[in-house]
Amino acid sequence: MESLIVFQQVIKTYTNGPEPLTVLDQIDLSIPEGHVVVITGESGSGKSTLLHLLGGMDKPTSGSIVVGGLEISSASESGLTHYRQRDLGFIFQFHHLLKDFTALENILMPALLAGFPRSQAEPRALVLLERVGIAGRAHAFPTELSGGERQRAAVARAVMNNPRVLLADEPTGSLDEKHSREVEELLFSLSRDLGKTLVLVTHNRSLAAYSDTHFHLTLGHIEAKTQ
Repeated sequence: MESLIVFQQVIKTYTNGPEPLTVLDQIDLSIPEGHVVVITGESGSGKSTLLHLLGGMDKPTSGSIVVGGLEISSASESGLTHYRQRDLGFIFQFHHLLKDFTALENILMPALLAGFPRSQAEPRALVLLERVGIAGRAHAFPTELSGGERQRAAVARAVMNNPRVLLADEPTGSLDEKHSREVEELLFSLSRDLGKTLVLVTHNRSLAAYSDTHFHLTLGHIEAKTQ
């Protein structure tokens, strides 16, 4: 099966302290399109750094990262902007919804920023609100939503532009156990239903049970784990 995402000998070193700190050390990683991947690791293991590199928010010190034929590790800023707007959806630990906009408007935002007309984007946003279970909260502001509802809106926003790849960084870390389980099940089922490639990083190893492939990061090194 052809790989959508390929890391080759990726090293990330930070040099803004007294000693260089290598956070990722010669990472080789290959992920087929449509796969659900969970990457586990303790705090400081390099999980978020790996996701930031994959999201084009940072560049590796050396090595290459290719997504769908685009070498994002050497792409121009305009190329990365297009990549982030069209090919990626992000879900973070905190929802990052804009407080002055309704749930519907927040979900629409990626499409509007990417240049889609509202008349084309809004019907899709309404369908996604229904799919994530908050259709009745379309016109509520973030402060009027529960934590679980806010994160459901964040999931809908992430898939608004029909990206090839979803990136999730501890997406339920701010929720209680009940709502965490509900949002986790929603995210995994939605990714599979829509045929998205999901890369989720977490310290919670139990989430590996939902994955097609489980990797574990330890001190900057990655290894595949058996289910």
